Amino acid sequence: MKKIGIIAVMAVTMLLFSPMSHADPFLVCDPQAGVTHYEITGDITDTVTAEPDGSIKRDMAGTADGTYNIDVKACNLWGCSDPSPFGFSKSQCGAPAGIGLSAQ
Repeated sequence: MKKIGIIAVMAVTMLLFSPMSHADPFLVCDPQAGVTHYEITGDITDTVTAEPDGSIKRDMAGTADGTYNIDVKACNLWGCSDPSPFGFSKSQCGAPAGIGLSAQ
């Protein structure tokens, strides 16, 4: 009976936390002391407030399909760093092909 209780608790825990493992894509970097915000330029232009640890976390889910090249600068009261270039592509999956039934 005790094993069933443990298994039930594990199953509920997995169901509760499984949505967290399917998060949207985020633009991130390592923590940096003293950074207050980040400037993004290039194919995307944005200013993002730094996380409390000085890192960046920008949700990229709303970005349209395509290929992007951006430069990211870490900034504080005194100015901004040299840009760090970053490139990525976003595309949706194509429709599945060869759908049918198999006796295997």
